[in-house]
Amino acid sequence: MPSVTLSDHRAAQVRAALRAHYFTWDDPAFFASEAFAFDLEQHVRVRYEECAGFVVPWVNRVMSLAGRRLVEIGCGTGSSTAAFGEAVGPEGRIVGYDINAPSVHAARARLEVFGLRNAALHVIRPEELTAAMRAHHPGGADIVLCYAVLEHQTLAERLDTLSTAWDVLRPGGLLVVGDSPNRLTWMDYHTSGLPYFDCLPEALAMMYAHRAPRAEFAKAFADSRGSHGEHPTQAEIERLTRWGRGISYHEFELVLGDLEPLVVADSFDPEIMAAPHREVSLEERLLFAFAAWHSPRVPPAFLRSAIEVILRKPGSPHDAPALRRVIPSVKVV
Repeated sequence: MPSVTLSDHRAAQVRAALRAHYFTWDDPAFFASEAFAFDLEQHVRVRYEECAGFVVPWVNRVMSLAGRRLVEIGCGTGSSTAAFGEAVGPEGRIVGYDINAPSVHAARARLEVFGLRNAALHVIRPEELTAAMRAHHPGGADIVLCYAVLEHQTLAERLDTLSTAWDVLRPGGLLVVGDSPNRLTWMDYHTSGLPYFDCLPEALAMMYAHRAPRAEFAKAFADSRGSHGEHPTQAEIERLTRWGRGISYHEFELVLGDLEPLVVADSFDPEIMAAPHREVSLEERLLFAFAAWHSPRVPPAFLRSAIEVILRKPGSPHDAPALRRVIPSVKVV
């Protein structure tokens, strides 16, 4: 059970805001479906309650959030924005960015419901994001939050985002990555619901997407099975990317170098382990065993099905020591 629960009254207000600003298209069959009811509940309650109940306390243990300046990349409909907005308080500040205008409109409405006045949210084109971050934060930020967003970026965007986030952080600041699917595990829980999906190149993934148990995803790529499916356009590849593709430690190493000295919290911490569905799975155990033999210096946070990690930028005289977590020695069966 979440340690933070949204009241029924506030949930009803957020639900109305989402219907007014985000779920605005005309599809009566979808809005009457169980898939919509599930998706709506995820937006209204689940994402907020998990972030406020587990992620916020996790970050707050590493750095007190009260009064902090936080940059959020990919604020979506504002679940994490509201959770962190409450935590940084009226003396703190959140500046959020998202490429989807309806999401930002819904996020602003959510913050109104929560009575939060400490956030500024911007609709931004992908190619303008990092320049805007540098322009808007000349004094730096205490925290850059990438919560369930990196998987929706192209590779070039992802590398540029990580590089810019690191530059924007003040010495001792935190890069917080949460709830991003790991391409190194075999089951794609995030996008398709299919095993091995993140192992496939884009063209093959789009041609195979019609087999996905997630109906709306399968429908979105129903036209990718024709004779030209093996040669997708850049626009088609970007469409797949926006649905979500797994990430891994490789992008982080390319931008930040050796990750071991930077990790100060990970998904084995008690706050994250207490969240739903965070028990160590069989495929994670298999990945631990493989990594212990072939890549023992990869921090264990990057070997779980969802990457959840906090990295601290060096330079502060008050730096906490890095988290020296070794790859768990676990039985595979």
